[in-house]
Amino acid sequence: MFTDIPHDYCNEETGLPVKNHLPPELGARFKTRKQWREWGYEPKPGEQGHRMHPSSLAYRSYVYFHESEVCSYAGTEPADDVRYQTHVSKKTVALEECTGHGGLAAIGWKEPRPYRAG
Repeated sequence: MFTDIPHDYCNEETGLPVKNHLPPELGARFKTRKQWREWGYEPKPGEQGHRMHPSSLAYRSYVYFHESEVCSYAGTEPADDVRYQTHVSKKTVALEECTGHGGLAAIGWKEPRPYRAG
């Protein structure tokens, strides 16, 4: 279970963390349940996730799961998935380059959809 979200990155009004204020290497490893399903993963039994605002401008909050809190139906973890780790590396670099004004979309980042054999 991942529990170490620094309080320095929280919204002052709600006290909830703001995902795009997390350090890039940490923020790139969080996804919503829907986003994880697109990669073929589900939260592990008993994992509650972390409620966060996606950005400082967002009033709504969503439940995000860290990569250590999910596994595939076959029991594999994202840490063992080379394709996913490549995605995280690229996203981390993009987040490091991002100024925060307009988010990743401002620098042309498009979230890649994982390939699903069908």
